[in-house]
This record gives sequence, structure tokens and C-alpha cells, in this order.
Amino acid sequence: GFSRSIPVSGQTYTRKIDFRVLSVLSGTAQSVHKMTNDIRLLQHLKEIEEPFEKNQIGSSAMAYKRNPMRSERAASLSRYIINKEDVFITVAGTIGRVGKIPPELDGANLTENADRLVFSDLDQDWLIKCLQSSVIQNQIADATTKVGQPKLAIVRIQNMIIPLPPLAEQKRIVAKLEELLPLCERLK
Repeated sequence: GFSRSIPVSGQTYTRKIDFRVLSVLSGTAQSVHKMTNDIRLLQHLKEIEEPFEKNQIGSSAMAYKRNPMRSERAASLSRYIINKEDVFITVAGTIGRVGKIPPELDGANLTENADRLVFSDLDQDWLIKCLQSSVIQNQIADATTKVGQPKLAIVRIQNMIIPLPPLAEQKRIVAKLEELLPLCERLK
């Protein structure tokens, strides 16, 4: 239960509470990622060092190497926070569906059945339409493992060949598609 009641809400509680919780979670994840990155850099400079566990071994290639395991784990967990600027792609179950992160999920945890695509100098709508195209969807189908539960590994997404026009051209393409697709739907 709740410690107090919500004065006016059409639901059990207002979604503003979700927003506040997710904002704190997102801010914490960003801080953790920054902090663990700083620890890794300082450890490289021999200014700080994480404890080395009794049974811990170093890198598989260099047994003497003292990897900051706690920082690596914390940083990897913080990467599961999604942002409204990201694009998601489903990688298990129904594979290859892409879309925007809704504003109410900004800062939420990402499911293991999806990956987030973080980018700069790309139009978000263009990237989504490009990933939804038959050319890219065929690459996704070819890159999906078929043994057991079908899965699309992030490394295979990174190896996809995606056309990359200049940003102004991406915006023009999206505008033209948004103009013409409704006409195509009416013709069906």
C-alpha cells in the first residue's frame, strides 16, 4: 500500500509518481556510469584500485591484469536505462521491431528482449523508417540465429549495412514518406 492517498487521480495513482521514480533512477544510472568510468581511468593511472578478490583472476589474456570488476558490472547495469532520444529494436521473440521510446518510459529499465540504439547526427524518425525497410529487415532476418529461441545479437546489428545520407537529406526523406505513405494506404 501507499503511505498516503493521492488527492485526485483517474487511476490507482498518478503517473507523475512513475515519472519521479524513473527520473531518479535515470539520474542515478547516469551518475553510476560516470563514476565507474572515472574509477577505470584512475585505476589505469594507478591512482585508485578496486579490491582484488581471493579467487579473482585477471584478464583471460593477461592473468596479472586487475580489471575493476565492480565498476564493470555497475557500468553494464547502467546501460540498461533507456532514453527518449534512443531507438529500440527487439532482439528476441518478435525480432526486428523498432520504435521510439515513449516519453513516459524515459529513464526506464530496458528489457532483455530489446536493445537500444544510441546515436548522434541522425534523425530519429529516419533511422526508424530505415530499420523498418525491407532491405534492413532482410539483413535482420539473415543475422538472426535460428537455434533454440531466435535471437539477434547486438554485434550483428552493429555489422549491418545502413545507408547514411546527410542529416538534411534524412529529414527530407522522412517528410516525403510521411506525405506519401497515407496516400499509399488509401490506395490499398
